[in-house]
Amino acid sequence: MKPAYTIKEIAAFKSGLAQGRVEGMLSYQKHLLSQIQKENEQLNKQLQEQKGGKL
Repeated sequence: MKPAYTIKEIAAFKSGLAQGRVEGMLSYQKHLLSQIQKENEQLNKQLQEQKGGKL
């Protein structure tokens, strides 16, 4: 037997689902930016080494 949900409950569920997707995407982007910054620091360090420590 399927439970009967009201229109308000369905709307609240869909709203929460959309909000969760947005929060998940923001979290992923924050993680991605952090990884890019770390990689950038490493590449800059390698560039300095190749230039003999001069920038």
